[in-house]
Amino acid sequence: MKRIVTMLLLIFVLTAAGCGRKEETSDAPIPVWETIPEQVPAVAGVSKPQVDQERIIIEHQGMWKPHLDYANDYMAFSITDLDGNGRKEVISSQQGGSGNYTYSRIYEVTEEMDGLAEIGEALGALASQPDLIDDRWDCYYDASQDVTYYIVSDLMKNGPAQYSETTYAMHLKDGVLAVTPLAVKTQTYSEKDGPVCRCEDAQGAPITEEDYREIAQSSFPGCERKSIVLHWTRMQ
Repeated sequence: MKRIVTMLLLIFVLTAAGCGRKEETSDAPIPVWETIPEQVPAVAGVSKPQVDQERIIIEHQGMWKPHLDYANDYMAFSITDLDGNGRKEVISSQQGGSGNYTYSRIYEVTEEMDGLAEIGEALGALASQPDLIDDRWDCYYDASQDVTYYIVSDLMKNGPAQYSETTYAMHLKDGVLAVTPLAVKTQTYSEKDGPVCRCEDAQGAPITEEDYREIAQSSFPGCERKSIVLHWTRMQ
């Protein structure tokens, strides 16, 4: 997974002692943005940064800061607007461990503009969550439903000789986040056979590697293909 992080003027550091050990400075406050840096570009669905929403997110940092004392080799957050309703979300992710695990939480500014509401419960229901810390997501916009489907993936190390990648479509509608698996690719290495690749669709039916590469496009025919840029602030 790419770990390209565009650092904002706001930088804070959470010092972690490593996987399986308690984070020693988890209560350290994140500075409140007095102003939004001019170089922070607009995000999906928002014409310009909104100072009040940024402040609400920072002031409620206790809700979304990484909280696990494992899989915390890399931690970052990003602020965006996934559904384009003008109310921003904060995505908080942490990643690490031998299997390259990722755990994320997503909160959205409330309609009353006085707090945050959790909307990422669907991620917690997955056996393994997608790796969200990426600087660019491909997406497909369905104009008939006014929904944008974000294509994200989960790369896992299943053992010393096997890796798997699951491709998901994630969308936010009416305050509900949905995460739908599209296909899985598994790569196995052996001295006898060398690398062996197996791909399956969401129903478990075999597909080709080309089908896997095109699974997002084939899953959303007639939708407009786009991409969004996410700006991540590293927390460790």
